[in-house]
Amino acid sequence: HRPQELCVSVNGYIQGAQRVASEVSELDLSANLAEDVNFVEVFSEQGIRLLLLNAEEPPPSGADTQKSRAELSDGRTLELTLQFRSSWPNLHLVYSDPTFKAVEALDAAALEHLDPTDGAIPTRSFFASSLATKSNNFAGLLFRLRNDVFGSGFFLRPGVVTALLGLIAIAVVISLHVRRPPLSKVSPATLFAQSIAAENALGARADQVVHRTISLEESAIVTGSSPQLLSRRKIDLWQNGAQAVDALRVYDQQNQLVNGQWSRAGSSRVLLHHGAKVQPAADRQISESSIRFEDIWQVVPSAQLFANLLEHDDKASATETSTEYTINYQRGVDGDGLQRATLVLNRPELRAVRQTLRIKQGNEVREYSFSESSFEVRPVGAVAPSVFEPDPELLSSAKPETGNAKIETETSPLPVTPISPSASADLEVEVVSQLNQVNAFLGEQIKVERTPEGRLSVKGIVETDERKGELLQALSSFRSNPAVKIEIATVAEVLKRQRQSSSASAATSEVASGKGESPVESELRPYFSKRGIPAEQLNQEIQRFSSRALSHSFQARRHALALKQIAERFSLEDLRSLDPQAKAKWQAMLAQHARALQQETAALRRELESAFPPLGTAKTGGADISSDEALVRASQQLFAVAVDNDEKIRRSFAVYAGASGVVPVKTAQFWQSLGNAERIAQAIQNRQP
Repeated sequence: HRPQELCVSVNGYIQGAQRVASEVSELDLSANLAEDVNFVEVFSEQGIRLLLLNAEEPPPSGADTQKSRAELSDGRTLELTLQFRSSWPNLHLVYSDPTFKAVEALDAAALEHLDPTDGAIPTRSFFASSLATKSNNFAGLLFRLRNDVFGSGFFLRPGVVTALLGLIAIAVVISLHVRRPPLSKVSPATLFAQSIAAENALGARADQVVHRTISLEESAIVTGSSPQLLSRRKIDLWQNGAQAVDALRVYDQQNQLVNGQWSRAGSSRVLLHHGAKVQPAADRQISESSIRFEDIWQVVPSAQLFANLLEHDDKASATETSTEYTINYQRGVDGDGLQRATLVLNRPELRAVRQTLRIKQGNEVREYSFSESSFEVRPVGAVAPSVFEPDPELLSSAKPETGNAKIETETSPLPVTPISPSASADLEVEVVSQLNQVNAFLGEQIKVERTPEGRLSVKGIVETDERKGELLQALSSFRSNPAVKIEIATVAEVLKRQRQSSSASAATSEVASGKGESPVESELRPYFSKRGIPAEQLNQEIQRFSSRALSHSFQARRHALALKQIAERFSLEDLRSLDPQAKAKWQAMLAQHARALQQETAALRRELESAFPPLGTAKTGGADISSDEALVRASQQLFAVAVDNDEKIRRSFAVYAGASGVVPVKTAQFWQSLGNAERIAQAIQNRQP
């Protein structure tokens, strides 16, 4: 397989392409993505992957240069280099084909003897295959046979059309049959058994830690009126299969830790209540008749806990959809305790993801809604041991029943050691806001993330000492906060720590080298000539026009990147827990970047309309952004549109040898996409706090 074009993809996103037009083809580009570089792939124009580079940790943890090389047939090679020596990771691709001249000569010779009346259009890959196999006569026979059988009119023959329609009908029937959900009745007992088995298998893995975040809403049920929301809480659950330990923490709306429960194999569970006495967990089995309001946070969504809660599970019923199973239970007793319950299992994992419990206690009836907001599996080594230890803030306000300062259990006590303070969502908004004011989310290697201990980590690699000082100054009010960890370094400092040369490689260009013209030059040259530009100034005017278009597109992409990063920083549960001031600040940052993106896109559109009449218009009306979830989705959609527009601008204005094919800026889809970017950006700005 001899590629005619090489496409470079980072984390699944196409970043650039290079036509194969000589023995050595090179491509330099920058990977300006919202996330870290995890893997880089090189594809041919036919979608065949030729090379894969699995990226390691970037500096300062990993090396600043990483390479991958592929040895292909006939002495051809493909080499990819990933470097972390500037604000964005750089990629350098080199494809060497020593047989290129021989193949070109074979192409020319074959075209000379080709009968122009047979309608066949040979491809370079066909002749390259002939050269590799040394079987030109046999290849020519196959070539003529292909042209005779699949040439013009083959797919218009009645017999061929009938066969194709029959195959399509069969495929549709098979697809509908395979995708149709089973019609048999779902058994709750079977679902319980399978889900419990899946939970046990997941928790028994010794090489991983399971982390779940669950939102809990408590509402009062009053006859004749709608439910009244009383409180919202967040449950943070960690399970370590290697040491058979669990840790469960409950946070209130102010992100304060109010409850905790820890368990270890072979010892009694330790139950702590904030502001109350420290005591071992009672062995009392929580059931539908004995459950109380204060017990509710211990009954997290789980098939095992749900089954233990029910005293008459034969009254349960189950329904199913293509994505989940739902188990419903009605107790049918007027006394205190559980009245009704619902458990939702996802497919195909059969993991409990949502749960609703309605409980009566005296004259009060309350409903508790659980919803899993995040689920992740981490390697054991990536989670700090302190996660599974009781928090000092709970112990500080509690006194053991025994008068001893240690927690008493039936066997050995759980160790209590200080852990790092946790950063609240409101604090995270403040940190992100300060970084946003100095444009830290416009493509630099700045990372803001949560550590396993709950601290906020700000890491970055910048070009100069001046830029480092600017970032540190913006974060100066947080440097003494133990919940925030700041690590900003220059490229030179990183290289010095690695004992490597501090000299960075020469600046790279995203436009391939070589003589040629941009795909739009044939349109721009007569356009500027009609405007009276002298012939000797045409090239300079075309270059200025192209630079302005590329700049507007690139700036729009940068603001889309910042918009996406800020929008995705917080989970829906975190957004609900933010105080009004922090929430308004978060939305103001999104509106700021949406406004800048809209302005850059509008300027780009006006610039292009003067030379390329628009071929389509955007949909009228604004996007529907009625919730935080819709706002995050709109930000993600706008990022995807901006990236696509920028790539089309690059393909239209980039200068390389052998430019050909469809010019993106001359298509209706491109103009519609420009309008859509402005429409979504305006809708984000119009979103009210």
